[in-house]
Amino acid sequence: MQLYFVAQAQAHKAHAGSAGNEREEAMAVGGGFLQVARDQVLILADSAERADEVDEARAEEARRRARETLANAVNSGQHLQAEAARTALHRADARIQVARRHRRAPSADSFGR
Repeated sequence: MQLYFVAQAQAHKAHAGSAGNEREEAMAVGGGFLQVARDQVLILADSAERADEVDEARAEEARRRARETLANAVNSGQHLQAEAARTALHRADARIQVARRHRRAPSADSFGR
């Protein structure tokens, strides 16, 4: 019997590699689905950026805008807009974390360790 686990993915940082492959890549993943089956993980992402592709200045600006939008939406009781702003904020945070970690330690093997 083979069991599968499928989940909705939120914006987060991830690292990818394969069995026997010592090289891993850090990436920011935004939304989509995650499937786990035996020894394999499949990510179907709405967006994915390798650490070296992230423009940290743009991610910082996106985070600033998301925080501002979130504050305005919460203050005016706009729940849908607030949730969209939270999602944008999580995505920007993931992109920034991946970019900074890559800048500090260019070796992707050290990601998350």
